[in-house]
Amino acid sequence: MSWNTLVVFCLGFLGGVAGQKTRIPGGVLIGAMLFAASANFVGMPPASLPPFYNLSLQIMAGCLVGIGITTKTLKDLKKIVAPVLLNALIILTGGIVVAVVISHLFFWGRITSWLASSPGRMQDMVIFSDSLGADTTKVAGVHIMRTISVVILTPLILKGHDRLRKQKNLPSQNDGEKKKGGH
Repeated sequence: MSWNTLVVFCLGFLGGVAGQKTRIPGGVLIGAMLFAASANFVGMPPASLPPFYNLSLQIMAGCLVGIGITTKTLKDLKKIVAPVLLNALIILTGGIVVAVVISHLFFWGRITSWLASSPGRMQDMVIFSDSLGADTTKVAGVHIMRTISVVILTPLILKGHDRLRKQKNLPSQNDGEKKKGGH
């Protein structure tokens, strides 16, 4: 491993730790990316990772998903299959439409457009983009901006929704969700 790759790893690690402390969705990945990218901005020679790193990341991502699947998960899935299928159909259709539009308007490749528009987790889409030869910078950039938008807009949307419900004297629709403070 070259010295500049080692420096980038150390910067990425520090950025990941800093990102975790922010508690924003994707903070670890975003922090690691920003800190690692900082090496490029100060004139360090470009770092490259050995090919087995990508395979290792994909295996770890698969394990992370796999350990969360239990028999309870499968039983609970039976209860929500219709909303899950409807959600998947709408989100995937929307992603395909957006990918086609991006591909044609901005002349991005099909794979880059799809992975950038995909509803999947940012971390997974970035790993896939590298292994599939897509433009990882574009994929990561779109997902970072999407995550930031969701983090900023969600509280505003929910507050606006609650305000409308109160104006119309409608009951809350939390469906048994926990309130703040765990009550």
